[in-house]
Amino acid sequence: MRLVFAILFFSLSGALLAQPVFQEPSMAPLGYSADIIGADYIPPTPPSAEPQVWDFSWLSGSAVALLVVEPAAQSPFFDAFSGAEWVNTVGDQLTFWSLDDGVFAVQGNANVVNG
Repeated sequence: MRLVFAILFFSLSGALLAQPVFQEPSMAPLGYSADIIGADYIPPTPPSAEPQVWDFSWLSGSAVALLVVEPAAQSPFFDAFSGAEWVNTVGDQLTFWSLDDGVFAVQGNANVVNG
């Protein structure tokens, strides 16, 4: 009986302590650009205990904008966001951000049209 209990204990304790491990994503390099695609509505899938697959290969869409990652100092609005290291530009919208010791912080947003 002790042997059965010991086997069950060690088997279950290992299962209870098992945790998924996520790798830290790599940041987009400076100069990175990507099309932003507008497409049809995608209905959400119902919740499930099973892993879900996100396969959008069937989805067609149109490029509606271009996202570009640049050094914040290249922007004319850099003085207003001096703590920022990078700026994401999408059309006339700019988002200034920094990464300090693994902490992602949005410093602010600007609009080229309104300043």
